[in-house]
Amino acid sequence: MTIRSKLALTFLSILVLSGCAVGNKHNYSDATPNIKATSGSRLDVGTQDQRVYILSGDKPAAFVGLSRGGFGNPFNVETESGQALSIDFTQAVSRALSKKGVQVTEINIPIRMDQADVIKKLTQTGNKAAFISIKEWKSDTYQNTSLNYDVQVQIIDKSGKILAQKSISGTENLGGDFINPPGYAKRVIPPAFQAKLELLFSDPAIASNL
Repeated sequence: MTIRSKLALTFLSILVLSGCAVGNKHNYSDATPNIKATSGSRLDVGTQDQRVYILSGDKPAAFVGLSRGGFGNPFNVETESGQALSIDFTQAVSRALSKKGVQVTEINIPIRMDQADVIKKLTQTGNKAAFISIKEWKSDTYQNTSLNYDVQVQIIDKSGKILAQKSISGTENLGGDFINPPGYAKRVIPPAFQAKLELLFSDPAIASNL
C-alpha cells in the first residue's frame, strides 16, 4: 500500500469515527438495580442534578457524557429517554424499590432548589425519603470509555432528620473497542449505571432504613 493510500485510509477512518460520534444516546431508563428494602414500607424518592455545567446551562439536563470523533472533537451524549438524567435516576430507584414491595412516590426536585426547600418538599407526604444528589456523572468515549461519577444518597425521616447517607465517587476506565467505540460505550454504560446505584444503596445504614 502506498503512502498516499495509507493517508487516505487514515483520513477515511477519522471521518467514519467522527460520524459515529455524533448523536449518540445512552439508555438509563431500563435499569432496575437490585436494592434491598422492607416490603410494605413507604418512601419518597427524588434526585437533584447538581453538576456545575447543568446549573450554568452549559449542558442540557439530559446530558450524560461525551463521544469523541476521529480528531478527538467532543459531541454530547444524552439520555435515550430524552428525559433529564435526574429523572432517569429517580425512576430507576423507584422501579427497584417497587419490585421489593415498597410503595414509592417520585418527587421532582428542581436543579436550583436549596437544601432546606428540598427537604421540605421531600417530607411533605409524611413518609421517609431518599434524596439522591448527582454532583458528577459523565462518560467520555474516544477509543476507550471512562466514567466519572460522584453521587450521594441521604435517607431523611418525616421530620427532615438525616438518618443515613452514603457517597460514591471515582473515575473508571470501562475499556473500549477500536472499531466502534460509541457502540461499545452504549453497551457498557447502562450496566455501569445499575452497578453504581446498587453500590450506593448497599450500605447497611441505607439499606436498614428503606
